[in-house]
Amino acid sequence: KRPSARAQPEQAAVVVLIEDGFGDPEQLCRACQALGAQVLLAQGTFEPVVTHVLSPVTTQRPQQAPGDLFATVIALLTGRWVVSLAWLRASVERGSFVAPESTSGCARFVTPMPLAGLAVFVAESFAAQFDQDLHAVLHLLERAGGVHFVERPSEADVVLSGETAATSAATQEAGTATDAGAQPHALGQRGEVLSWSMFASRLFLLAQQQTQARRASTQKQLEARHASGSAPSPQHPAAQQQHNMFSDWFALSAISLRLCLCIWSCLRFSNSFFAALLLRLR
Repeated sequence: KRPSARAQPEQAAVVVLIEDGFGDPEQLCRACQALGAQVLLAQGTFEPVVTHVLSPVTTQRPQQAPGDLFATVIALLTGRWVVSLAWLRASVERGSFVAPESTSGCARFVTPMPLAGLAVFVAESFAAQFDQDLHAVLHLLERAGGVHFVERPSEADVVLSGETAATSAATQEAGTATDAGAQPHALGQRGEVLSWSMFASRLFLLAQQQTQARRASTQKQLEARHASGSAPSPQHPAAQQQHNMFSDWFALSAISLRLCLCIWSCLRFSNSFFAALLLRLR
């Protein structure tokens, strides 16, 4: 049974769902629990409390992705992190969970409906593969992903097909895609025939592209702030000198004002003293 969404009132800080396809999920489960995370397995219901999905799609090629990767697609389309074994290893070495942004092989979409405008045609072989879960799959792609479904393959950006048909089509198109210089991880550029696992892998790679772009942009902003703070502009010394001149002027003005007030106070006191002395002499 493939996971589907269900309401859950409480949420832990880190809830890791381990996707199908790993050789020893129990060992991964123990490692996550040792770091203080709640661990779920990719079977039954996909709980909304899930924050990270540990998926084999992070290390596999699209044609080699194991399992149906349904939890991976749910995580990506709902803004959750899809993380890699490298992330878990780095967390174990540190003794606490590291930020997925700083680890290779991790990705997520930060904008809702990341596939908005993508035209998808569902082939009969794909519908037969999912059978009773087909409605849940299509509902997920439409509501969370933003895709719209078309009635003919010629109108589609992506054709979802069964595993066998999609693998055969990918083999035939491999040489053409390489010669054309098209990016193999982009969705909706050539109207490719994709199986569900291949679609999940392409979706992850697209999210990884955006994650890397955000990381590079953040790094550039930090470098720019550091450069502006440590390396003053050519006008900076003159501005500093002018600022020092004004500071000195204000300091001298304050001293002069205090001196004048002292002299004025002394004069008032002396006038009062001499006036009182004259009255006594009279």
